[in-house]
Amino acid sequence: MNNSYVPLLEQFFARYPGSGSVAESVSGGYASYQCIKDFLARRAENIQTMLDWAEDYYK
Repeated sequence: MNNSYVPLLEQFFARYPGSGSVAESVSGGYASYQCIKDFLARRAENIQTMLDWAEDYYK
């Protein structure tokens, strides 16, 4: 994450002051990189089950 997106986030927040910060975007609350990563990690084992259900339902 840091090597790829932090420079882009720094540029964004420099251009739009008051809209947030790099720290909030990386490890802050809702919709931060860490929040999305945690969500996907917790849901990963259920994704195939959901896909199977949708495929069966829409046959």
